[in-house]
Amino acid sequence: MKLIFRYDDFAFEHSEENNAVRERLFNVFLSLDMPIVVAVVPNISAEVRNRYNTIFFPIENDVQSVSLLNRGLENGFQLALHGLTHQTHRDRSATEYANLPFESQLQSIRKGMNHLSRVFPNAPLEVFIPPWNSFDDSTVDAVGKTGLRIVCGGENIEAYSKNGVLVVPGWALKGFINYLRYYSLDDFACLLGGSSIVIMMHSYDFVKTASRYTLSLDEFGAVLGEIRTKNIEVGILPVDVQPTGFIPTQECLLRARLDLLRRQSMHIGTTFVGAAHIIKRTVGQAIADKALDRVAFGLQKLKAIRNHLR
Repeated sequence: MKLIFRYDDFAFEHSEENNAVRERLFNVFLSLDMPIVVAVVPNISAEVRNRYNTIFFPIENDVQSVSLLNRGLENGFQLALHGLTHQTHRDRSATEYANLPFESQLQSIRKGMNHLSRVFPNAPLEVFIPPWNSFDDSTVDAVGKTGLRIVCGGENIEAYSKNGVLVVPGWALKGFINYLRYYSLDDFACLLGGSSIVIMMHSYDFVKTASRYTLSLDEFGAVLGEIRTKNIEVGILPVDVQPTGFIPTQECLLRARLDLLRRQSMHIGTTFVGAAHIIKRTVGQAIADKALDRVAFGLQKLKAIRNHLR
């Protein structure tokens, strides 16, 4: 198993709390000699969900953020382009790229690449991570035209390759942590086998609010420590692998188990208890778990038949 941790929305930062969180987070990874894929917004919008906004903040104007990222890049972190402004072009569903014409997407991605190359000239740039994980076929085509090699999206896609561009899914940190609490890291490693999986993180995952899921950096540090102790590989997004390397051999089972945990969390609350007090499954939960495993196995078989018939 190979874990790839992806940190989104790295940009000009106004919040001192967010600055402190991401600096602590980066330091945890650096102390364990683990890399992160850092998704950088070159010219962040002042109001990302307001398509009419005209105020933007270039990353180079935030000296603290640039210095922090340079330190990471010098120690194995991977630079990724996270859109140009992270500003939606639609009123209802947030997306910076989906449904735009090919040429518009191509121009935006090229502007973003040129911007990052000026600020971080010594860092290779081969990965594109669309804001809100929202993109379409034209996005992938535009990425290929620019010479970027990978598009990393969200949980609702499967890995595939198109015109030399590898498209891979990412999985939310919340699901990953809840899986470890409910099952175990050993179970997760056994489930994935030799596959790779991308885990998506944001600053707000570690900032206590009334509306969002939170995880203490101390607890996450303990998880990373266990990963290091068990010699589980933590790496960056490779450009020379086949899509099958990012499709867990038990993908349907993984999706079913994560869905089970999401449903349970709705009844238990937005967070589970600490890692030292792992949730004990009731008989009913265990039965539901096994039932989902059987459903997942059936889905896996149907998927194999579908692929065979293509």
